[in-house]
Amino acid sequence: MDELDDASPYFDLGPKKITQTSSVYHYMSTRNNNFSNRDQKGEIIVFDFPFVEELLGINGGTVMVANKFELKIEPATFHQLVNIRVEIKSKDQLLNELKIMNKQLENFDFNSLASDFIIINFPQNPNNSISTSITLNDGPQLMQTTVMYRINSDFNLFTKIPLKVSECSNKQVKMDINYSGIYVARNESSYTVLIICLTLIISIALIAILVGLFLWRNPKYLERIRYTASNTKLSLSNQI
Repeated sequence: MDELDDASPYFDLGPKKITQTSSVYHYMSTRNNNFSNRDQKGEIIVFDFPFVEELLGINGGTVMVANKFELKIEPATFHQLVNIRVEIKSKDQLLNELKIMNKQLENFDFNSLASDFIIINFPQNPNNSISTSITLNDGPQLMQTTVMYRINSDFNLFTKIPLKVSECSNKQVKMDINYSGIYVARNESSYTVLIICLTLIISIALIAILVGLFLWRNPKYLERIRYTASNTKLSLSNQI
């Protein structure tokens, strides 16, 4: 058994339950190791959030994360091989990360979030816009609209991303991006529908008032309408 020469090359550890997140578990082979020019080592890194890393080049490709986010890169978007990493974190996870880094995103409202935080990182700006699709946790309610925000990597600036109506539904938001950053959707109060309804009601009321004033000042038109209506009714009665 000197240096485990007679030991079996196979060892079955069996399934082990991971009890800690954000941890690194190291492993090595004591048999495949001559301590000079050959060794077999590795590590298992445990995260408490889903993420995907992909190497994509000039042919483009698709990156999907946990059925919550999809990123489509068209051919020739990048002229060289780039490493694209996408992470999905909850509000509590991001706030805890900010606390650890002793940072605070001022003036950003963390209430009424419609999605998780999507952290997208690619090393260079693309030649073309990158299409993305984000699945919402909560769709907008009555008198609400979904708004997308981009937070920069330093957590000191956030900007609103304009969306078209066709790009947003109760379950999904589609948008084009050109920069790395942290993206999140919020459901915000919107009075557009109320304004449209009130405008329609007021317009109908004004039309009714104007028609009433016209008929009051021109009674002969009102008599003509009554006469036409009476003849139409009599004609229909005769046909029956």
